[in-house]
Amino acid sequence: DAARDDRRPLTADRRGANRASSVVVHPRATGHRGAMSTPFRKAAYKLKKIAANAVPSSSWNIYRGDRVVVNAGKDRGESGIVARVDREKSMVYVNGLNVVKKHVRGRGNEPGRVVSVESGLHYSKVSLADPVSGAAVRVGRMFLDDGTKVRVSRGRLASGSVIPMPQEAKTRRSVRATGTGPADTPAKVLKQETRVSGGGDLFQGLIRGPSAFDDLRREE
Repeated sequence: DAARDDRRPLTADRRGANRASSVVVHPRATGHRGAMSTPFRKAAYKLKKIAANAVPSSSWNIYRGDRVVVNAGKDRGESGIVARVDREKSMVYVNGLNVVKKHVRGRGNEPGRVVSVESGLHYSKVSLADPVSGAAVRVGRMFLDDGTKVRVSRGRLASGSVIPMPQEAKTRRSVRATGTGPADTPAKVLKQETRVSGGGDLFQGLIRGPSAFDDLRREE
């Protein structure tokens, strides 16, 4: 009877069963092993796009406080002062240019409103302005007699003069910590040998905890 069942013609149900058994499903299609979630895939795409448009540090010539000229977009031909630079995304924010509307949600008694903010411009869409003519120019590097490395305007409309470094770019926005603070480890503790062949002194120090180094702190 079993052999007789195998010889019977294929019906619609049997064709579907055989077809389903012959289909090989890739692990990524099941959503389990090797699958990439949607948020992770979007984040990876953004990082890939940022890396593709990244500008090397050696080729970066625009700093906070420089006057630039927009080469493309709705503000093409306009000039302004750079307010902020985002090197990770290769974006430049210029005062009064590329302004967009942003809806701000209300908080408490303060109602919601629409504000105008400067949106970022890609590094490739702006050029430094010549300090003499004000035209969009390329930038070259040269050394003065005293060994100082400066920026020089290049191009058809360039005057060939030195583009000074803006004062805003010379100052740091965040103060760099200097000196020794209360959370810093004393110098004598850093020089102390903590690896012992027997391990007895190190084990005792771990048991005592921070009090093991009180004597060294008192000596200082």
